[in-house]
Amino acid sequence: MPPEKFLVFSRDVIESLPQDEGVIQILNNDKEVTVIKGTDNIRKTMLEWLDESKDYSYFIYESDPMFTKRESELLQQYLQKHGSMPDAGDGLDDLF
Repeated sequence: MPPEKFLVFSRDVIESLPQDEGVIQILNNDKEVTVIKGTDNIRKTMLEWLDESKDYSYFIYESDPMFTKRESELLQQYLQKHGSMPDAGDGLDDLF
């Protein structure tokens, strides 16, 4: 079996992340994607979520200077598979 690509949502792991632009996918305990979020600073966004005591278990990140394009691609894949949009991790979902 190939190694799993997700990382544990912990301070030690997050503090080692790059400060690059990219896309973050948050996974629950069942390793299902629950959040997809593009950001201009991966480490900063993850540390903010950690400090907010978000109940996240695992994550995957991809450095990508065109993160808005990649975020859109991942959201489209998720929507096709699940029929609804995942959380964006920013607390604004109740506005729509």
